[in-house]
Amino acid sequence: MASDVLPSLSRMMIGFIGAVVIGVVVGFVLGQAHRLQAMFAPVLEFLRAIPAVALIPLVIIVLGLDDTAKVILITFICLWPVLLNTEAAIRGMDPGLRETARVYGIHWFRYELQVALPAAAPQIFAGMRTSLSLALIMVVVSEMMAGGNGIGVFVLQSQRSFAITDMWSGIVLIGIFGYVFNLLLIVVENRVLAWHHGANTAVE
Repeated sequence: MASDVLPSLSRMMIGFIGAVVIGVVVGFVLGQAHRLQAMFAPVLEFLRAIPAVALIPLVIIVLGLDDTAKVILITFICLWPVLLNTEAAIRGMDPGLRETARVYGIHWFRYELQVALPAAAPQIFAGMRTSLSLALIMVVVSEMMAGGNGIGVFVLQSQRSFAITDMWSGIVLIGIFGYVFNLLLIVVENRVLAWHHGANTAVE
């Protein structure tokens, strides 16, 4: 637990949370600033098309084999589902909401926090669920290629030493973590979006 599991989980959560924060902020900005969106769209599409696994050798050369490189890779791969979902949600909002807020003199920060964020939250959570699975994949792959410690290193070393039971225990543990984290995110989503699910039920 101390030598492999906890380091992997800490890298995964730091990278995932960093991607969510960056993705939501940048998605909000690009979703509302159409000129910026048009300006940066080619760059974002280019970066999104690069497989994160292909960046591992470059990141190792630049940053070495420490946790920073692995966290950056996890953040990179987790960023796009959150960013693109947030941007699409903001662009798809009813323009009348902003105009109504402007007529009533609602401050822009209050509008973003109390109107735009709740409206975009369902799609943001959809992106977060995709990013969470990518974070688990990337932490294992980065550890296998960069070495050090972690669940990925444990599975790879077990395979190389023909410790088949240990190898399978690591694989099963990865699956358990993926299931548990996804379940926890669903619980959080249901609590945060209780109003949204209630509205859908009422419509049905």
